[in-house]
Order: sequence, then structure tokens, then C-alpha cells
Amino acid sequence: IVKKFRSLSVTQQSVALLVALAIIATVIIAAALPHRKKDLEPPVSSAASTVSKAVSETVSSAPQESLSLEFKEEESTLKASDGTVIAKAAYQYPVATIPSNTQAAEKINSFFNSEKEEIMSAYTSEEKKAECELMYSQKAYGEWTANETSVKMAGGRADEKIMSFEKSLYTFSYGNIYGTTELEAYCFSSETGEQLKITDIVNDSDAYYTFASDYIKNIAEEKQNAGDFSLYSDYASTISSTVKDDGRWYLTDTGLKILF
Repeated sequence: IVKKFRSLSVTQQSVALLVALAIIATVIIAAALPHRKKDLEPPVSSAASTVSKAVSETVSSAPQESLSLEFKEEESTLKASDGTVIAKAAYQYPVATIPSNTQAAEKINSFFNSEKEEIMSAYTSEEKKAECELMYSQKAYGEWTANETSVKMAGGRADEKIMSFEKSLYTFSYGNIYGTTELEAYCFSSETGEQLKITDIVNDSDAYYTFASDYIKNIAEEKQNAGDFSLYSDYASTISSTVKDDGRWYLTDTGLKILF
């Protein structure tokens, strides 16, 4: 190759050198491109890689159905011959969904079935129908207001540990000035479906009862001093005994709520 190169003219030698250099440069660039492409890729930190992997695993392993608590309602009415509603019954009840423990959810949901049947049949007996129809026909108390028995529910907390609700039972019979409202609370374990007692969540139940009683007494006395209402002479002992009844407390997302 060297002998052949020397036999060329100066011009031919120059051209040959340029061609050779171009070939060498092309080979060098082609060899370097894969490495350059890798160098240009943004570096991925180990932390970012871990987060990306964790997110991917979470999404892929997420359950199709999540823990939830909703409320459904049933209603029935009793009508007079002219179509006027003279009595109505309504029951709002919780429906818990616990994908990780369907048996616990079934226990919680079935807890209210017996009471629901009782409320919904409040005006179905012949005796009760006759009583409501007689009240309506007489209308002895001025403007007619239908008889009512109804339950409303409010959620307190719903997670992997606790399912809790507050229940309001309202009853009204025509002829009374006001209806009556009873409040009751329920707190269940999401893991077992069993209703919880105060001893399940506090270490010293006696200390809790003392605290709860004093707390309510102070509020009652403040309201009496402000002229909002008067207390019976046995209010202190009534409060102390009532806070020990079932259904006086439940857990919410912010703490323990006491009903009185």
C-alpha cells in the first residue's frame, strides 16, 4: 500500500489521505454512538427506582373492592281512604363492606335487622291501623300531622379497626305537642364484627366513668346557670348511672364521643 501510495502524484496523494481520514472518522463515530447514547440517558437514583417499584407493586396488588360504609333506607306509609298519609315508618341502616373480613361485615350488617323489622312493622297491625285511622277521622287537635317512627344513622368511623355509628330514633303520635328523639351509639370491631364495650378501649373503666360523668354534669350545670333549663334534684346520680349504659359512646376519627 505504501509503494502504491508513493507512485501517486502529489494531488492524488492528498485526495487519498482525505478519503482515508474520512473512513477512519466514520468508524470512530459509529463505535462511539452507543456509548454516547447511554451517557445521554438521565441518571436514575436508587431512591427513585425504589419509589417507582413500590408504586408499581401497590397498584398491581390493590384490591378491587375497598373498605367502605354506606347507608340505605327503607320506608313504608299508611294511607287513609282519601289517600292522605296518616302514618309512616322509615329505617336507615348501615351497610359495611370489609373485603379482608367478609364475616365481620356480615355480623355488623345483620346486627340491625331485627330492629329494622320492628320499626317497619310499627303500623302494620290491624289495631294500629284502626287507631291511626280514628285519629285522622277525628282530627281533634287542629292541623293533622302524621304519626311517625323513623331511624336515622350517622357514620362515626370506618377503617380496618373500627366501624361506628350514631343512631337517632324519632317517634311521634298525633295529639302530642312534640315527638321524642332517642340517641344511641354503636362501635364495632372491623376485625371480628363484635360490638365493643368501653372496657375494650380504656384501661381503667372506673376512671372513664368518673371523667364522663363530671364532664356532662359541668355542662348541665352551666346550662342551668345560664337559664337554658332546670335540673331535677337527682340529676347527678342519673348522669352517673346513665353513662354506664350501653350505647352511650362511640369512636370517631377525632376521638371518643359521649352521648347523653
